[in-house]
Amino acid sequence: MKNFNSVIAEQAKNAKGCQFISMRYVSSPALNKAQKLAVSVLGGFTEIVEITKEVFGQFQFNMSYENAVNNRGEKEQGEKIDFVAAPLKWGQWVEGAVNKLIEHKGELYLRYYGLKNGKVESTYYVGGKLATDEQVKLINEFTEKGEVKSQAEAGLTENQVIARTVKLDNIKEITISGVNYRRSK
Repeated sequence: MKNFNSVIAEQAKNAKGCQFISMRYVSSPALNKAQKLAVSVLGGFTEIVEITKEVFGQFQFNMSYENAVNNRGEKEQGEKIDFVAAPLKWGQWVEGAVNKLIEHKGELYLRYYGLKNGKVESTYYVGGKLATDEQVKLINEFTEKGEVKSQAEAGLTENQVIARTVKLDNIKEITISGVNYRRSK
């Protein structure tokens, strides 16, 4: 019997064309020690505790980042733009799964993209407890990202394409190619 990660990797490799997926996953926000401490203390803890984020939403999958930027740029500017994507900053594409799966230090990651009108719900937990509104606001301030400079230089300033990745180990549920898969506890 194949494990969940193997099934998802196989489904990702076999996926045809750009498609919409829904996914639930858990991750840890990228915070430094001082930021983690600030969020923890705001929750009444005296030391750094685990901070997690559970996300559920609809996304796009299996598309070319470079093509997406060029298409959006052409639509925005009214003329063709010339964006060339840089190589991956970390990891490498899995053979036969370019634009789908990235391997990094023996772990597999799924590449996906947000949707302009896609529904995404995020829930934060601090020390195992539901984060307060103040903690969520602080986490969001710490993790806010600006525009992608290379896209802006190529002519895409509005509605930039944001590539995201999630470690397969962190996916709890995913619907891909019309089939729903859930990780057993």
